[in-house]
Amino acid sequence: MLVHPKVPTMSVARTSIRKLVLILSLCTISFVAVVSVGAKKDAYPFGDHDSYVTSATEFAGWNDFLERSKDQEAEVQQCVQSKESCQRHLRSLRVILQSAASLEPMQQVKLVNRYVNRFGKHRYKKDKQISIPTEKGNFRIRHDWVTLSEFLKRGGDCEDYATTKYQILRILGMPAEDLRIVIAYDRFEREYHGLVAVRLENNESFLLDTDNRIYARQPTRYRYIFSLNEDAIWDHDIKSIRVPRSLANRFKQ
Repeated sequence: MLVHPKVPTMSVARTSIRKLVLILSLCTISFVAVVSVGAKKDAYPFGDHDSYVTSATEFAGWNDFLERSKDQEAEVQQCVQSKESCQRHLRSLRVILQSAASLEPMQQVKLVNRYVNRFGKHRYKKDKQISIPTEKGNFRIRHDWVTLSEFLKRGGDCEDYATTKYQILRILGMPAEDLRIVIAYDRFEREYHGLVAVRLENNESFLLDTDNRIYARQPTRYRYIFSLNEDAIWDHDIKSIRVPRSLANRFKQ
């Protein structure tokens, strides 16, 4: 037997319409709020203390890099003080440091970013990684890092660009707590990439890339994996978001 659906009365229909309008209104408000919050998202979450993993000294490769960098500081300082005693591969750095000394912090950031990037892109070298057990599970990190002096001699990959920018900004007086080397996953290129996060006095953060871009907001293409400075290491447990192929192709053009 065919049963006809019950036709709602006019009052029930009006109530349903009101509920639907209310639900759509709430959805619209929620959507606008999410977009608004996303639009104000900083380039890097310096205030995210929950992502702290451990002290930087717990990672042998990174700790070795820090020690080698300290050993080479005298070499750089000697070059800055005396042009005659400046080794050839450090001469351009001497000019940059002298030029940046009188600049505002943001201008220093721009100058350092352009200077390091001018070396051009070198062939990527897949570096060995080690697995370190932590309270959050096994943590994989790059095994070796290139110091400032070593990079100026032979260049390096994107992580080496990041460490070099970090070291120059430290020489210029920027505090370690306002700097981080960020390892991210590039959703468009489908590979890992190294960048530098900088926090200035007004608490704004910026992300320095190898193509001379300086992001004031977190780029959609990058998913942060982990970050580190000379004091600590942070693990960013962020779920991957697939980017439409059409959008990825637009960014590649």
